[in-house]
Amino acid sequence: MDAVSRFVREGVEEEIRLIIYDLGGQRVFYTLHHLFLTRNAVYLVVFDMRRLVDTGATEPIDESEPSKGSRPVYDVVGCVRFLRFWLYSLFTHARGAKVLLVGTHGDSVSSAAQHRAIGERLEEAFGDDNAANGSGVLLGMREGCLDVEWNEDDDDEDLCFFPVDNSCRPADPILERLKGKVDAILKEEEFVREPVPLAWYDLHDRLQAAATNSANPAHVLRRSEVAELAPSLPEVQLEAALQLFHQLGMVLYFSDGGLREWVTLDPQFVVDRISAVVRDYALHPHKRDKEARKLAADWKQLTGEGIVSERLLHRLWHEHEAMILHLTQLLEKLGLACPLPGEPTRYLVPSVLPVVDATEAPGFANAHNCWLCLELGGTVNGGIPFLPESLWARLL
Repeated sequence: MDAVSRFVREGVEEEIRLIIYDLGGQRVFYTLHHLFLTRNAVYLVVFDMRRLVDTGATEPIDESEPSKGSRPVYDVVGCVRFLRFWLYSLFTHARGAKVLLVGTHGDSVSSAAQHRAIGERLEEAFGDDNAANGSGVLLGMREGCLDVEWNEDDDDEDLCFFPVDNSCRPADPILERLKGKVDAILKEEEFVREPVPLAWYDLHDRLQAAATNSANPAHVLRRSEVAELAPSLPEVQLEAALQLFHQLGMVLYFSDGGLREWVTLDPQFVVDRISAVVRDYALHPHKRDKEARKLAADWKQLTGEGIVSERLLHRLWHEHEAMILHLTQLLEKLGLACPLPGEPTRYLVPSVLPVVDATEAPGFANAHNCWLCLELGGTVNGGIPFLPESLWARLL
């Protein structure tokens, strides 16, 4: 989704077009997040305030099966775990970027006392006083901490988060303050202020025009087609422009190997193709599943063992035959799949491997089974006890 931010610098009104990504919350999508986590962004980490203050609210245990009943929304441990994952991910992949914590459901959690209690819980979990277990790298003020922006107000006590009410009409004043904070951050960010050649702007406009063409939008272009859009740009400048566009989230472009032959104008296009393979198959059916299921043995192996065959990929990506090699290489590049030893037409997809409780796992009698147990604790050189999902996939 695009948004526009305007501000005045040196007497000239400037306009910045923002690209906004809403990252999937299901665990199976976590391995895709590092596609979009870069230093050149502002991040909003959004949580439900009712999970940190007991309002008596309930939610379905399983949205797909209402008959399973409901449970309390209030879940301090679960909410802190959720926030820790996201903050650790940003610390790992986007250290130096500005981060804002945003609490939702301000209509149910509206009092200043509740907001102070939530702020205290967050500081207790992630502030300097908890630095012994690594959490202090998140909200602490010392060097090396995650750069979390505070909600500062002259009239009220400062909070480490923004409690917003989306149901409020006219617009919630704290939501307006949040928007102002994002604008203020953008005014100072070097990646926003850095000048670029006019020819690069022209190329960007041409790429955007191709991507938003209502008659025939181009989700992906061959690199040679991109070069034709900017005939005056030398090869070195074209490469630099594409690298910058990638860093700013405008396109997806990788310069190594065969991947450099394609430029993705709509990153959602790649996410949708990858999500045909990397997903929760029960919660997220795909339009190509009916055809894929006809390869019964291959489908069973993917959904039950996390192994996908090349011919199954052809079924899932049938509409993009010309890009299948590129998409497969992209899966490998991002650590989302790796060829099985001696079987170049079959790939292990670690993020969809079935989860097995260690207490229920079979013994070590089978020589083909290998068990790996990692325990992370403490901090090393300012690090944090955190293993990113994408790294776990790479270890496998």
